[in-house]
Amino acid sequence: MIVLAYALVAVSFFVLGRLCPGEWTNPYPCVEEPEYLINQFSFKNSAWFAIGSLMQQGSEVAPIAISTRMVAGIWWFFVLLVVSSYTANLAASLTTENPIDLFTDVQSLVENREKYNIRMGAKSGDSPYRKRLSTAILKLQASGQLDGLKRKWWMEMKGGGLCFTANDNQFTPLSIKHLEGVFYVTIGGTILSVFLVVGEMITATFKMSLKTRMAFREALRIEMNGYFKFSSNMKSVIQENLESKSGSGSGSPKGRGALNTNLKPPPHGSVPSISISKEDLAEELD
Repeated sequence: MIVLAYALVAVSFFVLGRLCPGEWTNPYPCVEEPEYLINQFSFKNSAWFAIGSLMQQGSEVAPIAISTRMVAGIWWFFVLLVVSSYTANLAASLTTENPIDLFTDVQSLVENREKYNIRMGAKSGDSPYRKRLSTAILKLQASGQLDGLKRKWWMEMKGGGLCFTANDNQFTPLSIKHLEGVFYVTIGGTILSVFLVVGEMITATFKMSLKTRMAFREALRIEMNGYFKFSSNMKSVIQENLESKSGSGSGSPKGRGALNTNLKPPPHGSVPSISISKEDLAEELD
């Protein structure tokens, strides 16, 4: 069940991380209007984050949005309770004394009489006091005095009735029944995160449609195409609709918010270059 919960959380991070607009970040913060965004929650990073949390070691991947942070918090809570339960159960199993049956019947007692015979508090067979002591013990037993003494010293003194039973020295193994509540909380938190992701996605798309002067359905379609392109962790940014702004009938596909599917990730450590023509430079200087 723990492996199943781990797989569920890893897949949840991967899917919710792609659907959440807050997880799509600008790779170059110095560029105010980037052409594309990247997402840190690839399937490898999602699995690495989940296994790092399970081993209580952490990772360099950190959720940003509210929905993904909720899944991370639920998963940390799950790991905390599971590890604590197993640790407590292991300590109980190591400190519990398991009783050993010395003999099971009279025959086994006779066969091991040299090992389990009584060496203290008994008289030898030829002792003159053996018969008298045996007779006195039988009289006490017949009169009920032995039962009274047993009840007084074994059952009534020092919190009587607390004698150990056969089950007191046994520990209960940890099973799925003891942890089913934690699994329910994990599943419930994941479902709640799905609703939060949907709300965040609709809100971000609506704001983007207002900013770019594009129809909400068209903006949602373009965003969904970028979200569900699982082969890439990059998606282009919807640019402002030039047709609505200028009123002309001509406009480039980029101005209409088309998705560029030929984006390739830049090499590690690269710096974006900005080219300015001589005419633009002269205008800026004037």
